[in-house]
Amino acid sequence: MDTIKMEPHWPEEVDVFTVPHTRMKKLIHLYNNLVTSTDFRDKIHLTCLLQNLHCVFTELKAHEQIENTYIMGELRNKLHAASIRNPAVCNCHSDNRLTEMQDLVMDGYQWAEKPQRERQVYGRKLRMALEDFTQNFLPHMDMEEQVFQPMLMEYFSYEELKALKVKVIKQHGISKYEENYHEKFVSDSHETEELDRPTAVEEEEPCLIDCLPNELCHQILSLLGPKDLCRVGRVSRRWASLAQYPKLWTAIFPVHWAMRKASFWLAIVLA
Repeated sequence: MDTIKMEPHWPEEVDVFTVPHTRMKKLIHLYNNLVTSTDFRDKIHLTCLLQNLHCVFTELKAHEQIENTYIMGELRNKLHAASIRNPAVCNCHSDNRLTEMQDLVMDGYQWAEKPQRERQVYGRKLRMALEDFTQNFLPHMDMEEQVFQPMLMEYFSYEELKALKVKVIKQHGISKYEENYHEKFVSDSHETEELDRPTAVEEEEPCLIDCLPNELCHQILSLLGPKDLCRVGRVSRRWASLAQYPKLWTAIFPVHWAMRKASFWLAIVLA
């Protein structure tokens, strides 16, 4: 009789990986949706996507640095004190391609100025790179949870791990409310899938508002605030594209738009 292998369950108060990893998975889910809904033939669409990707990879890179400093660094110190050397602890972030992805995103601004056909070439290259990155980064986070969390449990005391988790959460800027990301993320994912999946009725009788030209839709959306715009963007791929129209956001937050602050974009997109 086959046995089912159960993943170990760590006490929530000393589980240092799950909360930040859930946030990172939500960011990955976000950029996959954005890329799917982007028309790379359109310069504005591409530029808006690049701005969002820049913010996403800025936070992913910050996450990596936090793990290196506050988790892996502390673990290395513990192992060193016990005269133990583990190469995996020293090199766990040596090949996750974050810097390469950041460079590819920044290169996109030059591609956005090129003719439509070349923007499409860049779009295909970006999609492939993001898909490859996702396929590597998600297992990388799983590996950290399965390999390094047990090591933390072995070499740290309960109180030390509690303090370490608080420090990691604080460095990520994740509030107590956001610590419930896992359930919210799973729920949001299912809702988005259902919204994106057309029903038989929708195929036979398209919604009247979907027949409106983009210009009129933009006028309607200009009456909404940032959180409502984000909600509208979850209705369908077309509405996601409409809600990313840059002029809508420059009218709401002109200074933040000009400065392209990562914290601003993530606060809006994750609202």
